[in-house]
Amino acid sequence: MQRMENLDACLPRTLQDIGIYETFHLNRIVHEWKKIVGPGFAKNSRILHIEPPVLVLSAFTSQWMQEIKMQEKQIIKKINEFYGHPVITSIRLQMHRQSFVKDINNEDAVLPYLIGRPKYMGDGSYDTSKITISDEELARIDATLVNIENPKLKEIARQAQINQCKKNKHLAERGFHQCPVCGTWMTVPRKVCVTCDYMFYRKHIGTIKRVLRKYPNIRQDQIQQFVKCSMNAFNEAKKESIYYYMDKIHFGSTDQRQKYMLAMLITGKSVKDLSEDFVNNLCNKYRSKYLDEKKR
Repeated sequence: MQRMENLDACLPRTLQDIGIYETFHLNRIVHEWKKIVGPGFAKNSRILHIEPPVLVLSAFTSQWMQEIKMQEKQIIKKINEFYGHPVITSIRLQMHRQSFVKDINNEDAVLPYLIGRPKYMGDGSYDTSKITISDEELARIDATLVNIENPKLKEIARQAQINQCKKNKHLAERGFHQCPVCGTWMTVPRKVCVTCDYMFYRKHIGTIKRVLRKYPNIRQDQIQQFVKCSMNAFNEAKKESIYYYMDKIHFGSTDQRQKYMLAMLITGKSVKDLSEDFVNNLCNKYRSKYLDEKKR
């Protein structure tokens, strides 16, 4: 009688034989996400897509999006330790998008920008047969399908657009309005949704950081001639810039430019006001932490 092989032993080989082992191996991270990043990160983020070397994550709030961005290198390190070899080198972040119709009564699943939303009757579902589409709207939909030759595919695409049009009407009738940038539905009186607002904020921070790379000892009142920014935005950009160069020094960089950039960002002094000994001592402070950790 042939001995039955252990499932743990035969599963990887079987998956390899049918050509999906690599996909199975990559997606193990989804089920182990809480163990890898901890309960806090796991509760406030979700894996959307894995395409090495990039991992696409959604964050449930702008605060957690910023937290994940700040901890990106540590998260990547934990992920690669889980895989046993370098797989992911960067994380791309998106704001979590909620299906307003499907989960409209699920308070735990609604994002902060839905606060103040209209109260719904029933379970939040809607009957598409009771929502009418005008001839003009149908004509606009048909105009987008003229290049689809396959009649079955064309009908599927047409029906999908009709259903989306009806869903949009359903939401609009109940007080929702769309973000003009990405089309996300929301009820709070704001020009753009949280996701786009955060995207614009990050672009603004990036602009400030580019100025800081040119003038690392510049003050907030002086930077206004290059980019208008609040003290909070300036401090955020400066903090991230300091962390960037601190990380370089911490992991052993001896580049003089990076050393002076870190010193100028921290002290606000110009190159002529910084002695070489002071800069070296400052940088050695952070480099020594790395060397001590490496010896352990």
